This record gives sequence, structure tokens and C-alpha cells, in this order.
Amino acid sequence: SKGWEMELTGQLIRGLEVSGGYTNLTTRYLKDKANEGKVYSIFTPRHQLRLWGNYRFAPDTALAGWNAGLGAHYNSKAQ
Repeated sequence: SKGWEMELTGQLIRGLEVSGGYTNLTTRYLKDKANEGKVYSIFTPRHQLRLWGNYRFAPDTALAGWNAGLGAHYNSKAQ
């Protein structure tokens, strides 16, 4: 397998933490003469994208102590 991955995490504004990531992966047979160059894993997606956010309500609000989160994950079709 061969690929790369990137991830960013940070706080955009006070109380809002976000993270996102991307993965690019390729799998191929290298030493099997009958299958050389063909896809090795038909179940592994080539691209993956992840986005997540969490908001922590300020202590001086009616929702103090509560968090709200949302996330999304995308996989391309398998190789």
C-alpha cells in the first residue's frame, strides 16, 4: 500500500473546536506475477475525508456545561 494523510485541528473561535482530515491510499500487488499491478484490496477506499466540530457553551449562558458536536465522514468507492 502507498498513500498519505493530512489532518488539521484547531479552535476557530472561543468554544468551537474543529478538526478535519484527508487520506489518499492505493493498494497494488507488487510481487505476485499473476496479479502484479492490480488492486490488492477491493474493500479499501481510495479517498477518505473527515470533518468534526464541537462547541462548548460558555459558562455564563443558560447551556453552561453542555457541548454540541457534529461530524461527517466520506469514503469514496473502493478501488
